[in-house]
Amino acid sequence: LEGIDTDHATLRFIAAAVHVFSDAGIPTLVYLNPINLEHLDAVGVLDKSALERSVEAYRSSVLDSGGLFLDYHDIFPDSHFSDMAGHFRRDDEIEAHALLAEKIAAFISEKKLLGRERLIREEKN
Repeated sequence: LEGIDTDHATLRFIAAAVHVFSDAGIPTLVYLNPINLEHLDAVGVLDKSALERSVEAYRSSVLDSGGLFLDYHDIFPDSHFSDMAGHFRRDDEIEAHALLAEKIAAFISEKKLLGRERLIREEKN
């Protein structure tokens, strides 16, 4: 897991897409999905400096293109994942996907993002 920089093809694509929406006045939110850092560390494949470099590359690619960025890669402990592939637990104890959705919804609500693109389009007409 070497990490990536802003010149990586995936980040160039994300930056271009965010730029298109931002130029059109549409708020664009990109978030990093939680990953099971405890598991990656336990199996010896977690390179913290490469991960930090990758997170910063995502952040700067999105922000420099006019988007909003949330870094949730480290919000869940191992107990919130159901397997080695990083799928979220969804059972009677933990609904990890719902916890993530609540965090994202709170951000959207706090920033008053819903309906903004409609207001911008109406102002242009």
